Amino acid sequence: MPEQELVARIKELANDPRRRTGMAQRLPELLSGQPLPPPTDAKAVEEAETRMGFRLPTLLGKLWTEVGNGGFGPGYGLFGVNVAPASELSLSVPNVYLHSGADEAYGWPGKLVLICEWGCALYSAIDCSTSEGGIVNVLGELDLKPTGSSFAQWMQDWADGVDLWQRDFSDRGPTSTGTEM
Repeated sequence: MPEQELVARIKELANDPRRRTGMAQRLPELLSGQPLPPPTDAKAVEEAETRMGFRLPTLLGKLWTEVGNGGFGPGYGLFGVNVAPASELSLSVPNVYLHSGADEAYGWPGKLVLICEWGCALYSAIDCSTSEGGIVNVLGELDLKPTGSSFAQWMQDWADGVDLWQRDFSDRGPTSTGTEM
């Protein structure tokens, strides 16, 4: 699907609280009454890239500037590019990266950026060292599992209704209720 069509499709999904995130159908109370964050501007995306020292996938910037500043997409929704700084550890892509992921000495790969949470300390990240921005699932501190999908394909799969939790995390065990998330 051409990128602008994908952005339009994601915008449609993001504006429907029942379909806004991958977890919305499993946990509908999660988004009840919560509005979609408004889009940000291109300057915020440029500032984030400058702070981190590398470029993010173009599609991600378009989603932030044309759909909303996070809160939609796979898992519990994409992290935003900028958030009202309640603390230095606000869940914005540059804050999360600079305060936890930028430490290559610790063993975290450079340019691997957490992009969304799935719950139970499971995350998805974008490998920004590649032009396609490969998706890597983070199953623990340094337990990294490449999915084989680019960021664009991953978002396309989500927009097409693919259950990414089932596809990418189903072997992680049951939830506290004894059923798969």
